[in-house]
Amino acid sequence: MSDADIVRNKFLPWYRAHGDQVRALGYGSTRSQEVRFEQFLRGFDLSGARILDVGCGFGDLFPFMVSRGVSPCSYMGVDLLEEFVLEARRRVTDERCRFEARNFIVDDVGELSVDYAIACAALNTNFPNRDEFVKKFLTRMWELSSKGFGFSMECSYGFKGRALELNLDPAYWLDYVCRTFTHRLVLFSDYHDADFTICVYK
Repeated sequence: MSDADIVRNKFLPWYRAHGDQVRALGYGSTRSQEVRFEQFLRGFDLSGARILDVGCGFGDLFPFMVSRGVSPCSYMGVDLLEEFVLEARRRVTDERCRFEARNFIVDDVGELSVDYAIACAALNTNFPNRDEFVKKFLTRMWELSSKGFGFSMECSYGFKGRALELNLDPAYWLDYVCRTFTHRLVLFSDYHDADFTICVYK
């Protein structure tokens, strides 16, 4: 089964059940989504920046930034699900925005070179060989961004007592980024028991 099929099988039932609400994207509430978005505004100065939002869902990050007084130069959202991309195009009509259905790992995205690449909760799906998938994902973000990239992920410390199939240890991913890319980064893990964010700087 392809990565796209795995994502579709995970999200389409939620989309059919919840429509264009945040629960279709796996968030418990609008506030749960916003508190994750806020971490990227803590970590990066996105005003005037070219932004790539990987796993953009309904494109909610852009209006959130604007509502917080952040005005990016351009915003590109990519998602594996055509249904999400169509919804994003319907909801976000600012001329600075573009949305496309893309496989970020496989498709040629060379023309998407940006200042910052951001992946909010896009790495929580249990793909086969998931750690290798995440490493390829982070490498692509590093390659496409001129100033840095950021990602958020579910945190193992929020699931104490439960057996986990995914590697959700922030210490592991912090160490991996330091060893592979750069030690110029920040880790935010103070905003939600079951989530962490890493912002990486070039």
